Amino acid sequence: MRTLTNISICFFLFGIFSSCANQECKEDLSFKTKFYTLVDSVEEACEKGRDNRNVIGLDAEEQVQNIDCLSEVTRTSTNVTYGYYFGYKNYDIFLEDKAQWIDWYKTNSCNSVIIEQAALELDKCQNNE
Repeated sequence: MRTLTNISICFFLFGIFSSCANQECKEDLSFKTKFYTLVDSVEEACEKGRDNRNVIGLDAEEQVQNIDCLSEVTRTSTNVTYGYYFGYKNYDIFLEDKAQWIDWYKTNSCNSVIIEQAALELDKCQNNE
């Protein structure tokens, strides 16, 4: 009888753990769209700003805000050069930043708590609050 009870408990616990592990990811599609739109905007500006030495100069006002927002939301540092000259020293350096942003999203996209906080931060950042 005791063995049957232990087996029942094991099946019950296995059922709980497997149902938790099989929960589907519910991405916040609104945040995903805003996030990737921001990444795409920076990438487009980088492609337009390339010169013949592959140095990227960016439109300071809009792109400073976009890059700062991405950096703040993802809690990553950026390799962009600030000051008199604003931009990336080359396209590969931009791609390193982009990879950080995308990795952050992929890692956290199913964590509703982190994404909810990131969405609030993104809205504040984009509204200059």
